[in-house]
Amino acid sequence: QAAMGHPRFASQRHLVADAAGFMSDTLPTLMLPPDLPRRVVHGDPKISNVLFNEAGAAVGLIDLDTCNTHSWLVDLGDAVRSWCRNGREDEDEAFHLDRFEAILRGYAAEGPALTAAEKACVAGAGRLITLELASRFARDVLEDDYFAYDATRYPDRRAHNLARTHAMLHLAADMATHHDAMQALVHQYLGG
Repeated sequence: QAAMGHPRFASQRHLVADAAGFMSDTLPTLMLPPDLPRRVVHGDPKISNVLFNEAGAAVGLIDLDTCNTHSWLVDLGDAVRSWCRNGREDEDEAFHLDRFEAILRGYAAEGPALTAAEKACVAGAGRLITLELASRFARDVLEDDYFAYDATRYPDRRAHNLARTHAMLHLAADMATHHDAMQALVHQYLGG
């Protein structure tokens, strides 16, 4: 939001104004409580950082430079963002509720017990991280200096990041339409 008011970005502001307004209204409603348990997390569990064997089973994670202690919901949110859709980050894709269910089923079978406060945030974690990523892409539309771009599909980094911003907003909106079903699955698999 601060970047929106900077004079340096006046010529690009119109590109992300609606997105910035939506995110500044929505993100605060999804923020995680500060007193959640901290656990060791990967920090970037997108599908391209998961190693699979020949049979298609996940066998490990790569890109360990983001490992840290944080709320487990940050990892869950990024996994939901990445694993519960198809395609690239710049394509409008639907949210796949069945994949969210598979994540919960797997966590219920293998993961540690969650607190009531953590369980209360599970259904919104994917939307939170998706909107945070949308805000990073929107900021780069303004600053034009961080994310790489696909020169075969876009004229410049700004155009690619604008597509990424819109794709993440589309995904977050689709997640919101599934919120009640996601809550029911959280209750089914994780209790509470």
